[in-house]
Amino acid sequence: QLPIDELKIDKTFILELDQSEKDQFIVKSTIELSHQLGFSVVAEGVENEASLNMLKAMKCNHVQGYFLSRPIKSADLIKWLSDYE
Repeated sequence: QLPIDELKIDKTFILELDQSEKDQFIVKSTIELSHQLGFSVVAEGVENEASLNMLKAMKCNHVQGYFLSRPIKSADLIKWLSDYE
């Protein structure tokens, strides 16, 4: 009965997602259970395209990590978004 609606998966499970079957099982199970409980899921630590594609296939709602962008200042966000698209 915690007032939460989102679950974040720690980068420990994401950093080697494309190489570790054990991490793949943990992440997929976590995403499925979270969705069944009505939570959206954020995966942190996405560092390569293979892991990003796996998370998409697992229906992860949101991702963050250096593969997409290093942390940037809010003033630079609009430029980053236009360059990213």
